[in-house]
Amino acid sequence: MKNNVLVVTVHVVGSRNNFRPKNKAAMAEFKARDSANLAWIAAGFAEATRTKAAGIVFVWQANVHAPPVWNRGAPYHQAFTGTIRAIHAGSETFRKPVLVVSGDFHFYDVAPFLDVDKMPVPHVTRLQVFGAGQVHATLVKVDPHSQNVFSFMPLKVSGN
Repeated sequence: MKNNVLVVTVHVVGSRNNFRPKNKAAMAEFKARDSANLAWIAAGFAEATRTKAAGIVFVWQANVHAPPVWNRGAPYHQAFTGTIRAIHAGSETFRKPVLVVSGDFHFYDVAPFLDVDKMPVPHVTRLQVFGAGQVHATLVKVDPHSQNVFSFMPLKVSGN
C-alpha cells in the first residue's frame, strides 16, 4: 500500500500462460498457478476494500486480451478468462479505479480493460508498457484524491 493505493503483483505470463493441453506438467503448473493467481486477485480486492483504498493496481506480464493470431475475432484464450473474470468481479464490488499493467506486446497503450465479451469493465483501465524493441518508460502519476486516481505519460528515450 502506498499513498492509499494498493499494488498487487500477479504471476500471469504470456505465451498463453503456459496453458499447453498436450503437456501434463505444463497444465499442472498452469492450473496451480492460475488458482493461486485468482485467489490473490480476490484477496487484493478484499484488502483494498477493507482498507478503503482509493484505488488498486494489478501488475503482470501477459496481455490477457490477446486473441489467437489466426483469428483476431475469436474469444480470448481460455488461459486468461479466469483472470479477466476475476478482475471484472472484483471491480464490480470495489467500484473505485483499478489499473491493470502489462507489458507483453511491448508498446505503450492505455485502453479500457475488457471483459470476456470484449466490453469495457467499468472503473478498470489497462496500461500496456513499452518493452523489447521500444525501450522507453511510462510515468504513472497517482493522486488518491482525484476522481480517476491514475494518469499516464509515456517517456521516450531518444536513441531507443
